[in-house]
Amino acid sequence: MNPTTSFETVLSTFRVLNNADFLKVVALLADRPMTQEQLAAATGLRPRFVGHVLSALGELDLVVPRAESGGYVYHLQAERLRALPQALLQMSEPNAEPAPAPARDDLEARTMRDFMVDGRLKSIPIQDKKRQVILRYLAGLFEPGRRYPEREVNAILQDVYPDAASLRRYLVDSHLMARDHGVYWRTDEGPRTEDE
Repeated sequence: MNPTTSFETVLSTFRVLNNADFLKVVALLADRPMTQEQLAAATGLRPRFVGHVLSALGELDLVVPRAESGGYVYHLQAERLRALPQALLQMSEPNAEPAPAPARDDLEARTMRDFMVDGRLKSIPIQDKKRQVILRYLAGLFEPGRRYPEREVNAILQDVYPDAASLRRYLVDSHLMARDHGVYWRTDEGPRTEDE
């Protein structure tokens, strides 16, 4: 991160680090580089879910894969974490983007704590605002710009919750994902809540 790091990047990084499963992976990689399989064994998380975690961390340049004999070994970019305080200081200066309302951050953190355990969704929230928090998290499991066949979307979502069909529908209805002829992709649109 450099002084011009965007507010969205810093916020996304803190959101990722607010998730216990993501933080477990980061903590292990801070100790030493590891493979996806080693991380899965050390955390007790499913290997496929660890792959999603690594993908999300990679999007933020917090983790980089390096090809070694037999596969990829993941390395933590510790300097990116060390740069976070400086990025926050830059944003506190005049003309910096304003921080989001604390109530939303509190809602997101509380919702993730209440509904997610060890990378698994306990239930789909009934309240729309809480459901949107979970859906944004789920959308983050998919790589931007990549097209996914429905069976792969199901496999990713079933790692989190057994009712993949409902989650798929919610993601599309909230405009976080789009679909066409059984192919899905992540969109850049934000969710539309019932309050709008």
